[in-house]
Amino acid sequence: MSKNEEWIETQSKAKLGKEAWNKGKPNTWSNGEKSNFYIDGRAPMTRGNRRTFMNTLEYVTWRRNVFERDDLNVKFVELEENI
Repeated sequence: MSKNEEWIETQSKAKLGKEAWNKGKPNTWSNGEKSNFYIDGRAPMTRGNRRTFMNTLEYVTWRRNVFERDDLNVKFVELEENI
């Protein structure tokens, strides 16, 4: 066994049965303006929000109309960029 493997095993045994230092503490670093996902006071589009939005009558109707307009085919559009 190498010294690295010994060290890992020793550290693992030393931490067995001990609680994490942050167990039960609020994670204030990721709430509100401190969060990496904070966008000018708006909530980011989460999976639940997106799913709810995609089940609205407005979205379903729009999507159906687009597919009917395009004969149920996906259209690829080339974008022209001025460089």
